[in-house]
Amino acid sequence: MRKNHTARNLVILAVIIAIAVAAVGLPSLLQQAPPPSTFTMVVHVYDPAKGTPQTLYNLTQAELVNGATVVVSGGNQPAQTQFASGGIIPFTQLPAGAYQITVSSPGYNSNTVPYSLGPNCVDRTPDGECHPLVPMTKAS
Repeated sequence: MRKNHTARNLVILAVIIAIAVAAVGLPSLLQQAPPPSTFTMVVHVYDPAKGTPQTLYNLTQAELVNGATVVVSGGNQPAQTQFASGGIIPFTQLPAGAYQITVSSPGYNSNTVPYSLGPNCVDRTPDGECHPLVPMTKAS
């Protein structure tokens, strides 16, 4: 009888130790890495008369507006202006927040769109970059 109790007690002790180890280790396994403190916003300026992409992945080179000026303001940062010679321009090291993207180009109407930059931005790629698509219509 004593052998049965000893074996049973060892099994119970092993189960208790396994539960304790899991309880101590599980929270660290479930913790996610904190979101980055800054983000990259890659603005894509396109002409909707040439196509209406719904995402970055169905935007074509032919739809892009070459030579656009892009101004990004907001996020408690000074406005940044860059020239998008190929219709695509990155803005790096931006904190999460609400932004306004204003695009202008000769022969097109200027356009301003709001954009929320952060870990849940629209058209976020696996590398963490955010890719807003900003349309520009031809001037009449």
